[in-house]
Amino acid sequence: METSAARTIVHQPPARPQRLKASMVAIDREMCVERAILVTDAYRAHEADPTVLRRAKALAKVLGEMTLLIADEELIVGHLSNRRRSPSVFPEYALRWVEDELDVFETRAHNRLRVSPEAKRTLRDIYPYWRGRTVCDRLRAVRPADLQRAVDHGLVANPHEWTGLAHVALDVPRVLQEGVEGIQAAVAARLAALERTAPGFLQQRIFLEALLLLCTTTIEFAHRYASLARAMARKSQDASRRDELMRIAAVCDRVPEKPARSFWEALQALWFLQLIPQIECNGFSITPGRFDQYMLPYYQRDIEAGQLTPDQAQELLECLWIKFS
Repeated sequence: METSAARTIVHQPPARPQRLKASMVAIDREMCVERAILVTDAYRAHEADPTVLRRAKALAKVLGEMTLLIADEELIVGHLSNRRRSPSVFPEYALRWVEDELDVFETRAHNRLRVSPEAKRTLRDIYPYWRGRTVCDRLRAVRPADLQRAVDHGLVANPHEWTGLAHVALDVPRVLQEGVEGIQAAVAARLAALERTAPGFLQQRIFLEALLLLCTTTIEFAHRYASLARAMARKSQDASRRDELMRIAAVCDRVPEKPARSFWEALQALWFLQLIPQIECNGFSITPGRFDQYMLPYYQRDIEAGQLTPDQAQELLECLWIKFS
């Protein structure tokens, strides 16, 4: 009779994610102001546009011009800013607290953050534009005085003053199955079918135009990573890493534009769907949802086809978990 000891499987965790984790933890965190510059430029350039379209154009500028990064050994790619562990600034939501704490980020008791002299100058240059224009400022302007006092003393809190999209589960399965191109086609069809005389026509048209822009922007963002991976592969002296980078390029050329065909493609598509809302609006509590359910078919298909082993799947998963952290 088989004993429990005989059934025990001794498993060594994949080495690559352990190295990725160690290298990430070792990095000194530094504030990134690149997004703040791009967003400010976009808002200035499109002041006459409706808010929905203006926000879409701001995100398009950020995703189209932000500095991209693929760290050594990464298999799942995409970063929030121009370096690892480098939080961005979201001036359209709230800037007053950043202004108040700019000179103490590096010395405060917890959650210290390096801020370069150049970054400080940049933020101080854009302060005047955003005063009175941020979400936080506008809420303060319309609140009754007693409610604002309660907020100032911490008795009432609204996290959406500081951030945007939150506490949501995106429809990841739909993107994995249809690709962004499928959603783009559905939006285009709905836009074409709008009746000009129907109530709310203008608002619907603006919203759908913003969605089309975001679909295009999302696809182009992934393609930028594909181009970066190919460029890095051409320069790599390591044949194994060169092959990985070319695989990354092929994956990013495919997803999230088109339906995912493999476990790796599905993981990468999911990460882009998590990453872009974070870049857009500093969102928090964006859950991947029932990851186990919608990812299982891709795992099973690759295993059965001999295109993936359980150890390879674990390595890819742990590379994804590093991104979440």
